[in-house]
Amino acid sequence: MFDTEKDWFHLNSTPRKYATRYHHEVAGADLFVAYFNYASKWFVEYKVKDDRADRGMDIFDKLIFFENDMGTENIQVLFDKVENAISYTEETKKRCYFIYTFSGDQKKIEERGKKLLLYLANKRRGDQFTVTNHSRLISDPLGEMLVNPKGEIKSLSTLL
Repeated sequence: MFDTEKDWFHLNSTPRKYATRYHHEVAGADLFVAYFNYASKWFVEYKVKDDRADRGMDIFDKLIFFENDMGTENIQVLFDKVENAISYTEETKKRCYFIYTFSGDQKKIEERGKKLLLYLANKRRGDQFTVTNHSRLISDPLGEMLVNPKGEIKSLSTLL
C-alpha cells in the first residue's frame, strides 16, 4: 500500500488520507496527459455553480468538463452533478460539454453508465452529456467512445 500523506501533491480543497482520493487524482492526471497536446487551456476543480468539475479544458474552441466516477458514491451524486451542470449552463449561457468517465470493473462501469444515460435521456440535452470508460478514453482521447443519451457513439471532434 502507498502512503497518501507523504510526498503526494494535494490541491488545497482535496481531503487527505483517503486511498480513493489518490485514484481519483490519478484519473484526473491521466486526462491531462491524454489531452495535453490538444487542449489550449486546462482547469482543475473548475467552479461549476454549486459544485466543481473534476477537470476541464478548452479544446477546439469549446469548453469540456470531466467528471471521474470511481464507483464509490451513490448514483444520486452523479444525478445531482447533472442538475447543477444544467443550471450552470442555463445561467451562464455557456455552451459546454460534460464527459462522465467511469473507472473500476467493467460490470460496474456498464451498470453506472447505463443508469446515468437513462437519467440523461429525460433531460433532452443532446450531446452535451456523454459517458465513457475512463481507461479507453485515455488510451485514445480523440477516438469514438463517448456515448450520448440516444446511445450514439461519438468522438470529441464529432461532439463539437
